[in-house]
Amino acid sequence: METLAELHEELSNAEEKDKATLCLLQAFIFKGLTENKLVRRSLGAAMNLATTPHEKLVYKAWLHLEKKGEEVGNLITSSNKYTGLESDDRIVAHGIENCQEIDECSNFGSLDEIITFSIGSEEVLCGRQRIASLSVPFDTMLNGCFIESKMKRIDFSESGISVEAMRAVNEFSKTGVLPNLEPDEVLEVLAFANRFCCEHIKRACDSRLASFVHNKQDAIILMEYGLDGNASRLVASCLDVLLQGL
Repeated sequence: METLAELHEELSNAEEKDKATLCLLQAFIFKGLTENKLVRRSLGAAMNLATTPHEKLVYKAWLHLEKKGEEVGNLITSSNKYTGLESDDRIVAHGIENCQEIDECSNFGSLDEIITFSIGSEEVLCGRQRIASLSVPFDTMLNGCFIESKMKRIDFSESGISVEAMRAVNEFSKTGVLPNLEPDEVLEVLAFANRFCCEHIKRACDSRLASFVHNKQDAIILMEYGLDGNASRLVASCLDVLLQGL
């Protein structure tokens, strides 16, 4: 209590540029007391008092993670593991295993019906059951009572996905691994995965995007996408870089 009282007094007399840091120290103390509500309040104050865009981004992301009940320290440790010690292929290994299990149960392969997703004037050939295995919405659409379950050519022009991104989705449905893509293409696949609840693709995109965070500029650009796409590994990698910069 004495420390909190001293911090409160310092906050009252501190210069504007120092107040955000003091609020962060206050949050650490509340964290040790397991006062999560007060932790979030202090982080919110730090975000409002921050004087640079970088600080505001960090506090905003930190507050977002605290609201989800996640430990930032654990996430940063995880980000180092995912970006430094493991490859994308290893991170999505469980996704590959899952695809293999579905493959064996559903007898995919040459027996899988070929369907076409048309996007504008171009077409992407896919296996019906492989795409259906990506998520419950796809399974319902392709094998349920929807009209698409009877169609061999499905118009995907209004789905918001490009031909290149759909080809990446198709590749993942066959191998369980994302092909080599540029960051903006991975972001497009991530948005598609969120829209159609493709959790394995989402995790693969999250991991791939985290590997693109090399400096502060990368973190600033990708942080908002990570928050919007609920990509925890990407957010953790961005936080790691930004906190090291601070």
